[in-house]
Amino acid sequence: MTIKSLSSIIDDIYKRRPGWEKRRAQGIIWRKWRQIVGDNVSQYAWPVKVLKDNTLFVIVADHIWMNQLFMERLNILSLLNEGLPEGAKISDIRLKVGEIDHNKINQNMPRGHKINKKNGNNTKIPPAIKRQADEITGRVSDAELKKRLQRLYIAFKLRKAYLEGSNSMLSPKKSPK
Repeated sequence: MTIKSLSSIIDDIYKRRPGWEKRRAQGIIWRKWRQIVGDNVSQYAWPVKVLKDNTLFVIVADHIWMNQLFMERLNILSLLNEGLPEGAKISDIRLKVGEIDHNKINQNMPRGHKINKKNGNNTKIPPAIKRQADEITGRVSDAELKKRLQRLYIAFKLRKAYLEGSNSMLSPKKSPK
């Protein structure tokens, strides 16, 4: 009789139960997502489910993030698939703009890294950018349009700052001067 490690026993159980391997892989993906895309991006894009064809379905906050993730999807795919069992590897990533459920994200984050529900994220918006957004939209009378334009402007400015100074996997590499 051979003595097996606990991890090999658990692996055997997952292999023998139909569908468990994919559920286990989903759990791994949810835990790895934030590490792979970074704290900032995980506030604006979050995996929702894995479809039957092993496509990862991700909700993104806006088209700016959707475009960035689309361009990086092959890199994200390879990083996500590291360590996943063969039958559970992700084949593609499908992105859709929608409302991100921050409560669900918080369930998957360690303590001290929860998303601030009041603002919807942990990003501190500099007062200067808020003032600029107010000035630019000052003459817009429709409240809903004004709010959306301000959000778009702030997202643009934050995204620009992110691309210029972040060290996340998704930011472009700066060439040495």
